[in-house]
Amino acid sequence: MKSLWQLCASVLVYVIFINTDGLNAQKIQDFSLPGATFHVQFINADTVLVTERHAGGGYLTRRMRYVADNARDSDDSLFYYQLAQRREIEGLFIESLNLMKLESFAAVLLKLNLPHPLRIDECIIYNTESPPQYQTDKPERVFSKTIEITNTVIRGNIDFANATFVDSFVMTNTRVGGTLDLSRCKFRKPAIITSSEIYTQLNLSDSRTYTSFDLTNSLVTHFDARNALFERSSNFYGTTFSERANLYHARFRKKTNLSNTSFDPSMSFSGATFSGYTDLSQITIRRNDMQRGLRESAAPDILLSKANIADTVRADDNILNYGLDLIALKQIWFDLDHMEPGEAERFLVSLIQFVNSNSNASEDLRADALALLNYQEVQLKRFHTDSWIERAQLDILQLLVRNGYGGGLRFFVSSLIMTLFFSLIYQFKYRSDIKALIHNGKQEKDLPPPDSGRINKLRSSTSKGMLNFVQSMWFSVYVFLSPKFPSEIFSRTSSFQLVASVEWGLGITMMMIYLIYIASNYGFIRSLLGF
Repeated sequence: MKSLWQLCASVLVYVIFINTDGLNAQKIQDFSLPGATFHVQFINADTVLVTERHAGGGYLTRRMRYVADNARDSDDSLFYYQLAQRREIEGLFIESLNLMKLESFAAVLLKLNLPHPLRIDECIIYNTESPPQYQTDKPERVFSKTIEITNTVIRGNIDFANATFVDSFVMTNTRVGGTLDLSRCKFRKPAIITSSEIYTQLNLSDSRTYTSFDLTNSLVTHFDARNALFERSSNFYGTTFSERANLYHARFRKKTNLSNTSFDPSMSFSGATFSGYTDLSQITIRRNDMQRGLRESAAPDILLSKANIADTVRADDNILNYGLDLIALKQIWFDLDHMEPGEAERFLVSLIQFVNSNSNASEDLRADALALLNYQEVQLKRFHTDSWIERAQLDILQLLVRNGYGGGLRFFVSSLIMTLFFSLIYQFKYRSDIKALIHNGKQEKDLPPPDSGRINKLRSSTSKGMLNFVQSMWFSVYVFLSPKFPSEIFSRTSSFQLVASVEWGLGITMMMIYLIYIASNYGFIRSLLGF
């Protein structure tokens, strides 16, 4: 009987003091993320051995310090105090991380949120506790220093909703099994997520980035950026959106890089606005197996047909597969510097053919789209032609009327500059000729002598100078716009005749340029000219 009691006591001591693996295993179970399975083995109360087995057969073993979450032990406050104080946390297996508790301890003890940059590196976070899930009353939180999460595995969700990041937010080479909630956040410094995998959702809805935003070379299952505002550049290079991406009414005010991204057919750009340079090259649009069987020959689901792209786009030959319609084509400029001239010309020709094939579209809409595409084709020729004569011709037309595209204002300014230039010549060199022509060779009526006094003399001199310039300007405009050369000019000096003839020739040339390159854009003018 004594030996039986000794055996029971030994088993009890082993269970309580030695076999912590068995007790902790009730709380810490093996878990999986897509592509990897994690086996957790307790060595003692403070240490675990984590074996990460990959689907391809490889594995990684890590010995990590174990941080328990004991709800009955108020001493866990020491852990959060250390988190708030330390600049870097690495190599920890954290049973549960409570972001609200982390912030509250930092605020209570030090009167600041995160007084030092917080860097979590090479950690595994088994559980995360989120703030209460109120619809509109989530507490507003402020992180005054950098938050950096690198090389970390987070099994559940991580919730930063309604937070203000005064300094940078950085996530690198990190896997999140649940949702990364950044909804209604404000980013005062760059927000960077790179080489990471978010398996449930990345929520950026109603967020605002005041500086750059990077989501690059990552995998995001569901991306929600509804009503998000990107004040500065945004970069999504190389990111895969595997199930759904929603950019409904998102606003991109500066440069946006969407190149080499991969989108699921459920992408929604409805109402999105791209106001700056937008790189759309090498986008991949995937289809799932069910759609592949039903729509093998059909075009991919449209991506950007309802988006407003109002600046410059860097595109590739698949641009029409992105769903760009005539409304977009009439307002965007294609950056073709990355293409060879011949390739760029073929690209523009294909777009022109696409516009012409849209017979159901209104004539004005097609005309607007064609005008911009034709102008881009002219500009391509202007910069790559081998003929200096053709280059000079296109340069002159660009200076005078922008080669016909939206050149009305430039035509007016060019004409005004010419007439002002000749007005000054007439004013300073041929004033007597102008007066003689205006008064038909008769003498001017003698004006009464000016009143005495310096001010009155100055007023008289200024008024006379203004009158002379108005006369010169009137004559210049008259010659410039006259379709028939004014014969009365032949009664004046030969040099005056030469100057007036040059201006008249320039005026006739500008009128022809106007009719061909500007007025021909109007339907009734085109019909009169036979275009």
